[in-house]
Amino acid sequence: MQITEKLAYEIYIILLFHILAILILISFSVYIINKAKKSAVLYSYLALASTLLLWMISKILKTVSPNEHIRWLFIVTQYFGVQFLGFFLILFAYIYTHNKIPSKKTIALLLVFPVLSFLAVITNPLHMTFYSYYDFYRDRFGVLFIPIQSVLYIYIFVGVLMLSKDYTKQAGFHGRIVWARLFAAVTLIPMLANVYYILFKMDVFEWIFPFPVFDFTPIAGSIALILFTIPALRYKFFDISPVSYRQIFKNVPTGVIFASPKGLLFSPNKSFCCMFCNACYTKGLDDFLDSISIISDRQKAEKFFKTYTNKEFLLQINENRHYNVRQTLLEKNIRLLAFSDVSEIVMLEQLLNSKNNELKSINSELIKMAEKSSELSQTRIKSAVAQNIHDILGHSLTVAICTAEIALKDERESDAKQKLELIDTLLTQSLDDLKNSMQGDAKHLNQTSLTKAISSLKNPGIELELVSQGNMYELDTAQTEA
Repeated sequence: MQITEKLAYEIYIILLFHILAILILISFSVYIINKAKKSAVLYSYLALASTLLLWMISKILKTVSPNEHIRWLFIVTQYFGVQFLGFFLILFAYIYTHNKIPSKKTIALLLVFPVLSFLAVITNPLHMTFYSYYDFYRDRFGVLFIPIQSVLYIYIFVGVLMLSKDYTKQAGFHGRIVWARLFAAVTLIPMLANVYYILFKMDVFEWIFPFPVFDFTPIAGSIALILFTIPALRYKFFDISPVSYRQIFKNVPTGVIFASPKGLLFSPNKSFCCMFCNACYTKGLDDFLDSISIISDRQKAEKFFKTYTNKEFLLQINENRHYNVRQTLLEKNIRLLAFSDVSEIVMLEQLLNSKNNELKSINSELIKMAEKSSELSQTRIKSAVAQNIHDILGHSLTVAICTAEIALKDERESDAKQKLELIDTLLTQSLDDLKNSMQGDAKHLNQTSLTKAISSLKNPGIELELVSQGNMYELDTAQTEA
């Protein structure tokens, strides 16, 4: 078939736009592959980019096809990319927002519509309901086209909502919400482009662009994907995305919140909101400090939160709640405040201090009791020594006097002399016993006043043998005398 100059120009514009978009998308994807960590987020992004590439490459090959059969083949491959675009967009958005791959059941459910819609495309020659008419250059939509594309729009719209919802909450966009919304809005470009093209084909709108009519949806999708990814890449999206960081913060027991250089608070995690229910959505540090009942030094707390002089502070907000607050300075003077509940540790420390004070008091009492016990022991020793001295003197003098009286009555000089010698021996032994009692000589501890008194009865006329059992103890004076 002869190609007119107008048709040649249209083909040229189609090829030029698509080839440029393909080169840009491939270059950007190669850059990401070389720079990014190999993760599920990266692979889901590459799958989404691949559907766009398949769509654009198939359009180029469809445009330059030499006959109608080859053209239909590339229409089929093109619609493989079209029908599965929404699925891969939702998959990418799910991994982006949850930092994990959805379950097999979820994936299977999401694949039902893309598979059925693609089957409707490849079987179109049998029923002519997706395309009611097509030839080498023209086509006309069938009755199934609008319903199928409507469900595809729902897929894309859900994916866009999932992406933009958390995308604008990234810490890097704090204070620049307009830019955040602008970058999130670019995800709508391909859907709007496709809607406009379909409405033009249905004679609802006129063609307003300065280039020939063609479906530029995949080109718009490539541009949107690149514009969406550039700021995400800046914040290490492909290593572990800011949204994934927030998912981590959400699940840790430490309360986390960010503070701008002007004292504005943003991005609190779930633990922080549980710790400070009334202060979770306060906008500034002043509001936060006013919303909590600070028992610890208020001035020190204000100085800590408003300056970066100290890196750690113990915050007490009531009698039982204590939080150890740590702050870390991030880039652009943004501070990360981390609150750890140390109430149990503080209570245990207070209990330990209380027990230590009790032990000190008990120890002091024990020392006093030991001193009293020592005094009592000394008193007992003194009393025992005095008792021994009393017993020794009382016994010795009594025996000596009695013996002297007997000696005075003896008529025989030899008997009297013997009794005097006995008195001398008794008094000498008593003097030794007095010395031992005063000095505490241990070798005489097995003797008592009674045993000594009995032993003193021994004389040439009396044979005496004393047998004792058990531990000896001193009797009182009256018992010894008896």
